[in-house]
Amino acid sequence: MYDREVISRSIVSPIGSGATYEEVRDSIIEGFEQKVRSIVVAPFHVELLTELAKKYDNGYTRKGMILNYPYGGFTTEYKVHLMEHAVKYGLDEVCLRVNIAAFLSGDIDTFKKDIQAVLDASQGKVRVIAITWAIRIPLEKLEQMIHILLDMGITCIKTSPGVRFGEMQVEHIQFIHRVFGDKVEIEVAGRVRTREKVEAMAAAGATSFHLGSWHRISGLGRDMDFNWDTKKNEPCEYDRY
Repeated sequence: MYDREVISRSIVSPIGSGATYEEVRDSIIEGFEQKVRSIVVAPFHVELLTELAKKYDNGYTRKGMILNYPYGGFTTEYKVHLMEHAVKYGLDEVCLRVNIAAFLSGDIDTFKKDIQAVLDASQGKVRVIAITWAIRIPLEKLEQMIHILLDMGITCIKTSPGVRFGEMQVEHIQFIHRVFGDKVEIEVAGRVRTREKVEAMAAAGATSFHLGSWHRISGLGRDMDFNWDTKKNEPCEYDRY
């Protein structure tokens, strides 16, 4: 993979702890300028994202929003409200954290109704990418979940909320691709810190990468992260976790 290919597969989320308006704005602009696959922001920054897109849109980068992130415990009514927000501002996609508690409790009816309400609210205008928990749940449960999502018309899954929920392995991607092939797009998130890992996952079937470390992996320099010692967003090498 060349640097430009890594960038074109990268998904950036300028929603880090303590990020200022200026830092979020600069991150959004850079995402458009570098032509990353998607820029995914918190609901509060959607208006800023769409305003900046008027000037910097490159015809490639998708505009996205997190929804029910990271734990999946919002009420269905609130999720619907957030999807309506995404529709209002003309976003391309949302990253929906599914109700993992309902799923793992065997309450599949609630799990599906919750997702369907969000899909209905999208009016077919905003693509829903479902955030699974591939890092934490047994593979047989993951397979069951993806079958349900595909049956509901969701064809792209994000492997993890990222943050610090665990480290994705190439074996996770191999399993998903082996079972579902091209029926599902695989968006990887979860401590993918090296170019070698990105390339191995791409070879295994990963479509795109939700990367906090996208600058370094793409050859653009160091990435910004919250420094717990200085209490500021600073360039880092991801050596703390």
